[in-house]
Amino acid sequence: MFAQFSDIKEAYSFVHSLRLIFNNTKDKDVALTKLAALYKKVTDSNFKVFNSISATIYSHYKLILNLFDRRTTNTSELCLEGGVMYRFFSI
Repeated sequence: MFAQFSDIKEAYSFVHSLRLIFNNTKDKDVALTKLAALYKKVTDSNFKVFNSISATIYSHYKLILNLFDRRTTNTSELCLEGGVMYRFFSI
């Protein structure tokens, strides 16, 4: 499928990268670096649909990074993470 639809492969790559950052990154500084790199990739891409997720990451990066402090969350952080993932998966 990716061979026929290269833009789907790129979109999937963005989603998968974000998922890996949340699931595998333990250090807040490393997470910031990875989120910044993903933000740059997304904003440089031709996917206008990802603009809202880029804006969300940019606007709320401090709150997002709190997820990496103790790997525990509170309700507002869970809602933000859910909203970020929802935007990625509902393209």
